[in-house]
Amino acid sequence: GETGATGASGSTGATGATGATGAPGATGAPGVTTVGDFASFTSDQTQRVISNAPTAVTYNGAGSAQGITVTNGSRITFSKAGQYNIAFSFQVMDTAKASSIDIWIRRGGVDVPLTNTTLYLDRYNSRYVAAWNFFVDVTNPATDYYQIMWYTSSTSAQLQYVPAQTNPDVP
Repeated sequence: GETGATGASGSTGATGATGATGAPGATGAPGVTTVGDFASFTSDQTQRVISNAPTAVTYNGAGSAQGITVTNGSRITFSKAGQYNIAFSFQVMDTAKASSIDIWIRRGGVDVPLTNTTLYLDRYNSRYVAAWNFFVDVTNPATDYYQIMWYTSSTSAQLQYVPAQTNPDVP
């Protein structure tokens, strides 16, 4: 004979018991718990371009530092690979005439393209501040170093050091 019609579905049964909890996963890598590498370098010398040629900015003092040093007076060196922010602030002036100063960076003794900025000193004996940042890559700490370079054709333009003053006290 013929197959009969399908009957109505029965009610849903009770939910079964929850299975056992799985084993915990591996512990993740620790997060950064300290500030990254940093340094602060200073100079208490007024600096001028040497021999009418591009000249490296030099440093003869340092504040606190971690993982970054200066060698040969001007080479900023790093203890590990990574990306760094080289920020600077220079007080510049020309004591005799209006002039211009170019500032850029070198990596391993080679000028880095597209890093030069020209600062125009348009008033005699006026002080100007050159302050900006260079974001740089260090791929091989054994050979990579950076220098801040500068040039002016003026023999009287300078990166000026001003000692602390008194009456009133100014650092």
